[in-house]
Amino acid sequence: MNLTWLFDYDDTLVPCCEDYSQAQLDFVQWTIKTLGRKAPQASLIMSTYEGIDQGLVPFMGFTMERFPTAFRNAFQTICQKIGFPFSEEHLTQAYEIGMSVYNPTRARERGLLPGAAETLDFLLSQEDHLILVTKGDPRPQQPKIEATEMKRWFGDHIHVVPEKDAALFLRLLDGQEARNAWKVGNSIRSDVLPALEAGLNVAYIPHETWIFEAAHDGLPKHPCLHTFADILEIKERYDTLCTPNP
Repeated sequence: MNLTWLFDYDDTLVPCCEDYSQAQLDFVQWTIKTLGRKAPQASLIMSTYEGIDQGLVPFMGFTMERFPTAFRNAFQTICQKIGFPFSEEHLTQAYEIGMSVYNPTRARERGLLPGAAETLDFLLSQEDHLILVTKGDPRPQQPKIEATEMKRWFGDHIHVVPEKDAALFLRLLDGQEARNAWKVGNSIRSDVLPALEAGLNVAYIPHETWIFEAAHDGLPKHPCLHTFADILEIKERYDTLCTPNP
């Protein structure tokens, strides 16, 4: 039986979260250096940024501008609270720290996560069907996807979408039975829950993610949900994988 695999991209096939964490650390350090003795504690700088970033999601979604805009607005908010005379140059510098995460050269140099290429090669050798579906803005995502040569495994079945939901997963299956399909990803909110709603099997590979994706009620108990320690387990347990949906 040929299976269909819908793969997440960031932090499932390629590293991502650490890039954003590094930018956040850079922003905190830069803010402290810029404000000097007037700088608030690092935890307050981060909580200010996180609150603003979350508040921007309903208005800016997952566009590439949201992340750097949150830095700029957070710095401005902090300066207004402490009475620091910030300039437009300061706001531009804060914004540019956020933009630093969108670097396809870095993606090319680091490549895929350990075991990812081997697993994808194996699934193709089984003549399974592979689909890449990642949430985000195509402007930064497409260069990263090209830099990591995703077409080698997914061909033209690469989708950058503003949101993931059950209806999307079913559309991508294009008439194939959900019980013969697997969703692979690290997000309970964006991978596990909508895939289970659509009737897919789920290969959940836990990985730290950002605060928006962490807003959920925990991992549900479900016969179609399988937790894997790493992506290579898909290859190692392939012969035992079943399709528990009736």
